[in-house]
Amino acid sequence: MKQIVATAMVFLTACLTAVCQTQLGQAQPQSPINARDNRSKPVATTEEVPGLRIESRQVLLGAVVLKHSADKHVSDESLLPADVLKRYPRYVVAELTDYAKKLDNRLEASDFRVFDDGTEQRINYFNKSILPLEDWDRLWWFTPTSHGTWGFPPLDGQHAIQPPLVRYVIGYVPPALEPGKCREVRVAVEGREVHLDRNAYCAADRSDNVEEATREGADIATKMRVFANSDAPGSVKVSAQAFAFWSSRVLSVVPQNVSSPGTALPTSDLIYVLQIHHSKAPATVHVAVQFVPPWRLWDPNCPQKPSLSVLGIAYGEHHQIAGQFGVTLTCSAHPAIETYPALQGTILGQKLKVPTRFDAQMELMPGDYDVRVVVSGGKKEFGKTRAPVHVEGLDAQRFAISDVVLSSSTRDASKVLDDAVKVSPAVVIPAPLISKNVQFIPDIQTLIPQHTRLPLYFEIYEPLLKEEAAEVYMHLRVTNLRTGSLVLDSGQLSAADWVLPGNPVIPVGFSMGTQELPRGDYRVEVQASDTAGRESAWRQAKFTID
Repeated sequence: MKQIVATAMVFLTACLTAVCQTQLGQAQPQSPINARDNRSKPVATTEEVPGLRIESRQVLLGAVVLKHSADKHVSDESLLPADVLKRYPRYVVAELTDYAKKLDNRLEASDFRVFDDGTEQRINYFNKSILPLEDWDRLWWFTPTSHGTWGFPPLDGQHAIQPPLVRYVIGYVPPALEPGKCREVRVAVEGREVHLDRNAYCAADRSDNVEEATREGADIATKMRVFANSDAPGSVKVSAQAFAFWSSRVLSVVPQNVSSPGTALPTSDLIYVLQIHHSKAPATVHVAVQFVPPWRLWDPNCPQKPSLSVLGIAYGEHHQIAGQFGVTLTCSAHPAIETYPALQGTILGQKLKVPTRFDAQMELMPGDYDVRVVVSGGKKEFGKTRAPVHVEGLDAQRFAISDVVLSSSTRDASKVLDDAVKVSPAVVIPAPLISKNVQFIPDIQTLIPQHTRLPLYFEIYEPLLKEEAAEVYMHLRVTNLRTGSLVLDSGQLSAADWVLPGNPVIPVGFSMGTQELPRGDYRVEVQASDTAGRESAWRQAKFTID
């Protein structure tokens, strides 16, 4: 999965076999979350306000196929690297070896049968990946939902391991499904046991029904709404930041026409298309939330444990609701249980990590907003925070720059494509921040060790690139907040290495050299310019070197 970002378009016209469309329509008011909220009103204008909507019917399923009994031959190092295996005790090695010998890595598309609500479907995409045994002691783990993405902190102790995995991705286009409706899926392989990433999928429901999103019903959702507007400090520590962008990313699932009988199924890379918003459409606002959960670990068999819920609300002028999101995670839906069912209760241990962050997004029109986020660990444990966000208007011909994201946690962008498999036919939320095959995960508070580099990401919007070549530059400054002195000034740097041909969006991501800076608090500022003499506003972010 090497090719991540492809051609940019104002509106995506097709996703080949997938059905993708952009619709323009009147912006609708959001519902208030309690009696003290004022009902939002439509924009007072005769001109319709565009709204960006991307739809796809393409469904992707991730499958692990196990033999009923382990092979007698010795597993090769593609699954169990000897240098990693030797770091584990004998009983762990035995369990890993037995599991690896049950994994079937020799299947073809013709071996699979896919059923959608009991009706067999025609497979139009097929791929296989082999993930060897790996230490995960310093890696974040992200799992997407239709409302956003949970983030699990680096594993420790007996949990610092990713077992070997042979994963098949099977794709098909089902009949149209009404928004909010769901269908059951089943994949069968003769003589084999098949485990799917999920056993159902749902069409995206565009209502802002937070009670449904939090899944615990009106009781917990109402308490979270009331708490968002209260003065109570709460018992759960929460922090958040919001970042505004004028672009989104859409997954192009099938890179060729496979509608003709006998056409070979595509196994090439899935591609993310970088797409710029309409100048009058709302901006994409990425909301990054971090919290200290009321408990650190879950038992795999834990129906008595409360669920973890997150609610976010963006208030505009006169306390009107401009956007909101809500989600709940239960222990029984923990991703480790679904991915490695055959290893539960053994090498994965009796405890499962609880996430400590959640990333979501909202579509907000230009203006100033007060984003409030509530985290609940049950009916008595709540915490909240507030994050201001300013969304500027984007003129179609205006040279501009996005907010700046600092990221002490990055990952290979191919992981984002795994995320897409788990949520299709919906898109990954929030839109992944990808530059040169690296995904940048926004920090809420950036604290980096001394003598390290600092990853950062921002986007430059250059309308001239849609039709002609243009030289684009960037300028970085770093200020020591204690002394007020300028400690780094890059001068004018070319952004040519990040320009995508014909794409008015330039996704810039790199690691900034901060190794020589002493401990302390700093501010980084970024500005963009071009050869037409235009300059963007300065954008800033703060970080601490410890």
